[in-house]
Amino acid sequence: MEITAEMVRKLREETGAGMMECKNALVEAKGDPETARDVLRKKGLASAAKKAGRAANDGMVGTYIHPGSKVGVLHDGPRMLREVLAARRRISRLPRGGRAS
Repeated sequence: MEITAEMVRKLREETGAGMMECKNALVEAKGDPETARDVLRKKGLASAAKKAGRAANDGMVGTYIHPGSKVGVLHDGPRMLREVLAARRRISRLPRGGRAS
């Protein structure tokens, strides 16, 4: 059976998997979307099992909530923190309503 772009698109929308993973699952399932979902599910479980042993020992996560609680940012490291601070400076220069004129 020929695998069409429409079939891949539908499977991607249903599962959130990548385009090539969906196409390969459909090829393996001979075009059957139900079987392809099962193939993706099994591959996802195998992938999750491989990653389960990893430890996240390093890193930093921080937040910034702008006064008035209209803007909030979650950042995950020094580079992102610099970007958050730059955005904070830009936001503080906005007029009181929060929109640039």
